[in-house]
Amino acid sequence: MRLGDVYPDFTMGINNTFTYKGVTLSFLIDIRHGGSLYSETVANLRSSGLAAETIAHREDASFIEPGVILQDDGTYRPNDVPVKSMQDYWQHISNSSNNEGNIYNASFVKLREVQLSYSFPRKWFKSFFVKSLDLGFEARNLWIIKDQPYTNSPDRNVSRFLQCLAVALLTNLLKNAFVHNIDGGHIRITVTKNGITFRNSGVEHPLNKEHIFERFYQGSKKEGSTGLGLAIADSICRLQHLNIKYYFEQNEHCFEISQS
Repeated sequence: MRLGDVYPDFTMGINNTFTYKGVTLSFLIDIRHGGSLYSETVANLRSSGLAAETIAHREDASFIEPGVILQDDGTYRPNDVPVKSMQDYWQHISNSSNNEGNIYNASFVKLREVQLSYSFPRKWFKSFFVKSLDLGFEARNLWIIKDQPYTNSPDRNVSRFLQCLAVALLTNLLKNAFVHNIDGGHIRITVTKNGITFRNSGVEHPLNKEHIFERFYQGSKKEGSTGLGLAIADSICRLQHLNIKYYFEQNEHCFEISQS
């Protein structure tokens, strides 16, 4: 099934320059129309309940998904059945097998660049080794005039991407502390100016430091564990030049993240 095309229908730019008495103002508007993108980052945020839109209707059963219901006589009627569980709904929408639910329009209109400069009068430099002088400044990616939800615009999504990585990192470590805990156990999180440490009760012996960050490694098999969480956390730390280490201290399993 063809779900979209990554290539835009067209791209264009609008560039204009105004000059008055030595002052020059120019700007560039960047336009992209059409094209699709797939965002697994958004899928992960939605399935874990961390995206803003997943907050709605958590406490009630009033959300009705637009659509139709097939009746016994072969006709259709508008859907009028509320969603019973928003958690199940978002996990279904964001499932990796539901590619269509994670594809978005990649169109945008941006104020890409603005330049402002002043040219000093040449007569000021007649008896000077400098013959002319221009003073100005340039700013880029100032304003996203119009885009679509979750448009994968690299210059906009640098901060969004880093935020998503931070969320994924902390979420995986927190989930690990919950899943591998014991009944009546505890979790302690310590934040300092140099890092953050997750401490949790669990099995009363240290885990294997050599393998704990490997994919599918499970020191003790627990329901809800995929064996990927710590591997993902380790990969994110490597990507962001952070240190992550495990140690066993005072009957607590400790995962410490610090700056390199």
